Amino acid sequence: MMPRLVSRQRVMVLAVTLACTMAAVTTLINGALLDRQIDQRSIVLNLIQVLGLGFCLSYLMGLKLMQLTLASQKLEQIASYDFLTDALTRARFFAQIAAQPNLRGAFLIFDMNDFKRINDTLGHAAGDLALVQVAQAARQHLGPQDYLCRLGGDEFLAFFAGLEQAQIHARARSIAMEITACTVGSGAAAIGLSASFGLSVLEAGQDMDAAIALADADLYRAKSIHHRRNRGHRALRLAR
Repeated sequence: MMPRLVSRQRVMVLAVTLACTMAAVTTLINGALLDRQIDQRSIVLNLIQVLGLGFCLSYLMGLKLMQLTLASQKLEQIASYDFLTDALTRARFFAQIAAQPNLRGAFLIFDMNDFKRINDTLGHAAGDLALVQVAQAARQHLGPQDYLCRLGGDEFLAFFAGLEQAQIHARARSIAMEITACTVGSGAAAIGLSASFGLSVLEAGQDMDAAIALADADLYRAKSIHHRRNRGHRALRLAR
């Protein structure tokens, strides 16, 4: 995307340069026509000077404009996308949803199971890799009108436009299977990834925060079930 933006900025620089130069030439010619005493040699010399000065100044102005535009685009990129996973930021996600009144669809909130164990066992670089893999797994199931954001830490929130209750359950299962196919580390130290999910349906005109709160409560129940299963497995291993 950036090379295309730079190309457009170069075209803008050339356009500004040409416009300023043509304005300078027009001014000089108009002045020469008004003053009949100026000889042809003076007109040519003045024309060369004005063209050179106009070109340099307008080119510098165009370059500065390009730098400012690229800096603005970079700031917008930082404000809109998570630097690690390339998911939307929280603010950008909610702005996208709020900008579409009477939107219907479903929210899917999920976070990784045992993420602390990955960081503690394999290090934070492995934890970052796990987050990237989770985001990529979810992104594969996004449509053109869907959004994914990183809420913070290992927690993500997705919105699927137009999906009903049964459809969002199927989508969650697909994403869960995609995540469980991912691992970090290698050999005996490899750790498989998994996530817990909460979901809710957003009806037209329904409060977005209320719908997300329902999905969050659903996630809390799923996490509780996961923790109980883990405690049961640990107790079974100790009993053996």
